Amino acid sequence: MRSLSALVLALAVICVAPKVWHAHQRAAFQREVNSLADGNGFIPVHMPDGAEQGTVLILAPRNCPSAQARRADALAGELTRAGIPNRRTATYFIARASRGDQAGIARALDLMRLDRAPVVMIDHRAKANPTTEEVVAEFRHRG
Repeated sequence: MRSLSALVLALAVICVAPKVWHAHQRAAFQREVNSLADGNGFIPVHMPDGAEQGTVLILAPRNCPSAQARRADALAGELTRAGIPNRRTATYFIARASRGDQAGIARALDLMRLDRAPVVMIDHRAKANPTTEEVVAEFRHRG
């Protein structure tokens, strides 16, 4: 009976520990976001290769019926109607990075891991699932 109790306890720890650790990491990242965010909630990141200065980059799944993809498509349309250059992509690619780039790359990847697409990047600043108003304000602030 004692070994069965120990086994049940071990299984509970194995099942719960990753969830607790993930919640801890997410809370730590949220504290970092809060400390680095500008007035529109955007944080410093490293832009992917090929990103154009002065163009809003919208990262989200393509050709997908998910709510995230629909939000990204709607955002792209609203920005286009407002005359703000934007590009939709589903990839974040860096061919070469220096040590100085690592923190910005890690923040960008952490934003993508939040599962709150789209992630919007504007001139080395990014935010997960911003409103159109936040994107427009950030774009105008950067420009």
